[in-house]
This record gives sequence, C-alpha cells and structure tokens, in this order.
Amino acid sequence: MYKKILRLIINILGWILISFVLAGILVSLKNLVFKDIIFIEGIFIIIIGLTSTIGGDTLGLSLQELGNINVQYMANANLEVSKMEKKKNNYQIKTTIKFFLSTTVLVISGIILVLINFLL
Repeated sequence: MYKKILRLIINILGWILISFVLAGILVSLKNLVFKDIIFIEGIFIIIIGLTSTIGGDTLGLSLQELGNINVQYMANANLEVSKMEKKKNNYQIKTTIKFFLSTTVLVISGIILVLINFLL
C-alpha cells in the first residue's frame, strides 16, 4: 500500500518536473511568461488524463446486424469476436511506464500545475 502511494507521488513529481523543464525551455526560447506556460501545460495534462480514461467496446458490429436477414449469424460473430478479445487481453504485463502514464497521475499532476499557477 505504501509502495503504491510512494510510487504515485514520485510519478506526480516526475510529471511536474518535466513540465517545469519544458516551461523553462519555452521561456528561454520564446520569451513567454512562465506562469502562463505552467497553466496551459496543467490544463493540457488534465485533458489528456481525462480523455485517456474513456474506454469500452465498439458498437460497429452490433449496428451492422440490424438491417440484415441473418441477424443470428451476425450476433454469433459478435460473440466470437468478444471471446477472442477477452482471450487476447488475459495476460498481465508489469511495467513502470504504464503506471507513469496512468490517468490518476496525469490528472493529479495537471491539477497541481494549475494550483501552482495560482500560487505564483
């Protein structure tokens, strides 16, 4: 439990550090305001984190079967595709990249960057 929380905090600090380095580079190259860059990066990271939480199955095959005569055949094909997808994704790969790019880390990092912007 404590390892996961510590890893979460380290990953959040990593994203904040990357954002500060990127903002510093942009300030030195383009003479932009550091505070504005941090705010835009925070909003951008929040949007990426929230949109990466969207998931689910597509409805393409199930909508194709509505106008066909052989609806039962298409329904069976949909079930077979679903079974194949479940079999394919049954294994688990443990990587640190997956956690570093997790939605929780991205959203929290973006919120902290926006809060840092208001504190500056």
